[in-house]
Amino acid sequence: MRNRFSAFGQMGFILKFITKFLWQTDKWSLVAAVVTNTFNSTLIIPDLYLGKVFFDTLVDNVKNPQPLQAFQIILWLVAARLGLQILRSLTNRIGGYYVRILFMKQNQKLEVMIGTKYATISVPTIENPEFRDRYQRVERESNGRFRSVTENFVRIPQYISGVVSALSIFVVTQPLVAFLSLISLIPALSVERIFIKKDFELDTETMKIHRVRGLYYFFLARARSYMELKLLNIHKYLGGKIKSAWQEIIDKRSSLYKSRRTWAFLAGIADDTVSYSFDALFAYQFIIGRITIGTAQAYIRAIANFKQNFSNLTAAVLELYENHLYLKDLVWFLNLDSPYYNNFGIKLTKNAKLQIKFEDVWFKYPQSQNWILKGVNLEIDAHQNVAIIGSNGVGKTTLVKLMCGFYSPQKGRVLIGNYDVKKLNKPRLWDQIAVLFQEFDAYNTSARESIGVGRIEKITDIASISKHAKMSDIDTWIKSLPKGYETPLSRDFEDGVIPSTGQWQRIGIARALFRDPKILVLDEPTSNVDPQAEEDVFNNLLKYGHEKTLVFISHRFSTVRRADRILLLEDGKITEQGGHDQLMDLNGQYAYLFNLQAKSYQ
Repeated sequence: MRNRFSAFGQMGFILKFITKFLWQTDKWSLVAAVVTNTFNSTLIIPDLYLGKVFFDTLVDNVKNPQPLQAFQIILWLVAARLGLQILRSLTNRIGGYYVRILFMKQNQKLEVMIGTKYATISVPTIENPEFRDRYQRVERESNGRFRSVTENFVRIPQYISGVVSALSIFVVTQPLVAFLSLISLIPALSVERIFIKKDFELDTETMKIHRVRGLYYFFLARARSYMELKLLNIHKYLGGKIKSAWQEIIDKRSSLYKSRRTWAFLAGIADDTVSYSFDALFAYQFIIGRITIGTAQAYIRAIANFKQNFSNLTAAVLELYENHLYLKDLVWFLNLDSPYYNNFGIKLTKNAKLQIKFEDVWFKYPQSQNWILKGVNLEIDAHQNVAIIGSNGVGKTTLVKLMCGFYSPQKGRVLIGNYDVKKLNKPRLWDQIAVLFQEFDAYNTSARESIGVGRIEKITDIASISKHAKMSDIDTWIKSLPKGYETPLSRDFEDGVIPSTGQWQRIGIARALFRDPKILVLDEPTSNVDPQAEEDVFNNLLKYGHEKTLVFISHRFSTVRRADRILLLEDGKITEQGGHDQLMDLNGQYAYLFNLQAKSYQ
């Protein structure tokens, strides 16, 4: 009893969810699709009646001494049946049109909904492997599954109407026929329900295999470095990995498919046996004169129509049940906490002086036992430019994540403008911060947009975009492109170009500068820029930095030495800090690393 209630509860949940979603998407298309399709199914009653009259008229007028008079009646019946068929075809086309419109608007809303929701989820959640598994299933399955749910939802009233219409002619004269028809479908329904759940469980089991397969496919078919792919000659290796992953999935699924088809075949025997028994029953009733030939054929057609509509109905309900198991991932995703974009927290004013402080900060990532930061204390005054150096993995980028409020330390506090970052309203904080991470997105529809997204309300201000592009020494190159700032930065579009890695970095810097932040953080901003361009860019950055707080992470001591203050991070701690000359006089680790790098230029 509990399982049945659970199944009905799931069905109620999904019907409520899809009704609300589609009503908000396009209520008029939804109503039009449901009404026209449902009306279409009710036309089976006059169709059966006209068919009965047609055959009875034929039989009654065999060897009629006045054939033309009989034929005239037949012609009127044919015309009536043709008119009815035209009406059914028209309503079917109208319903199909509105279903198509609903599909497109549903896809539009779902794509925007998933994308914008992803942007609001907390960084710790996004970086959680369990989240990645479920979110990839949402991405892979939700659109197709949602389309299936929509189609079934719109068609269910039609199928119910078809079942009721077909059974209506048996309610008084042949009630046992209707009852046995329903009973005969129970085995098939039970088999499908059982295997739908097993299929979902198997899909969950193979999720990690799909993730690995998808990664290898990305390396093989969508790699950004396609030239390296050819030089390494690893296409057969990657293809083998994909084939192996698919084979593991196929082996697991083939066993389930075989079992499902076997049980479905056995369950279908009961249904077929009952159906053909009805043919014999109606034939016997005709022979003994209980019903006419027209009534017999109408009964046979009604049973066929009932079976078709009921099969469609049960399939739709089962698919809704199956898709509930997938769409609950979508609902889980949409209901995830969005801690950033709200009105909570202290809102920094535009005139606030944003001093940065770390007070005895200890931090480790979730599900990790290793401390990344260990009692970090630092202070960066407003309008100061500071360089952070250290070997890979010591926590330099982690400092930036804490500064932005993406994570909170387990011990200690991070303060901006003398406020604990945990208590700040994040959108207002981010409005005054620009960060260029080592891995940044291109936004490559056009050069203007790639820079302009840094301050979206000024994305059409070409003069300002160009001004900041000059500061990163990329303006001249952009203006030389076929369409200038409207040139796509991708060869997927007409007249598109692909910037070099160094050019991409300068475009990223221009975007960060265009944001006009109070705090500018650059993580290895010129690692792929030529020396002359690097010199020009940093001259502009340092000039710009007198008005901003500038924090840059770099391994290049030629740029690090020009900072007001340098922080050396080792093993999660700041071990040295000061100006370049001060640290060289200290003759510690910084001096050692500087001299080591300087030797390579001698």
